[in-house]
Amino acid sequence: MSSERRTSDRHAEILDAIVGGAEETFEKKGAMHHLALTGLDGWEYGRCWVTWTIDDRFRNYDGSLFGGYLAAMADRIVSMATMSVLHENDERFRTTQLQTQFWRPIFGKTLKAEGRVANRSRRLIHVEADFFTEEGKIAARSTAVNMITRGEAARD
Repeated sequence: MSSERRTSDRHAEILDAIVGGAEETFEKKGAMHHLALTGLDGWEYGRCWVTWTIDDRFRNYDGSLFGGYLAAMADRIVSMATMSVLHENDERFRTTQLQTQFWRPIFGKTLKAEGRVANRSRRLIHVEADFFTEEGKIAARSTAVNMITRGEAARD
């Protein structure tokens, strides 16, 4: 594995395609597509960010965002941040732990999120994500641990 801080060509291409709106190339029928969790506004090594328009189908009876949907958003944003620190084209990852703390309900039409890698070791990537209301207040924070796999081991 390379020790330099550079995203692999394969993963940079995927992230660039997601930012450019060509995500369907990679996730045409995937869960993220069906949950309307597509797109990124931008990324750099170890970090990514997005503003999502909240689909009203994912709101509670009182109009607040359903917490389970926010957890899906969390998995998405930490995964994109994780992808940004994969150094080799054959590296893959699996989320082994995901925790979300909810600090305030989300009622607005949009939600900003930022994912960032806290640490990457040889086998594990620790990631954090913050979610902000339209007023700029933090609404939730998620932490995740992703295990790095390679090639066919990614299917185990």
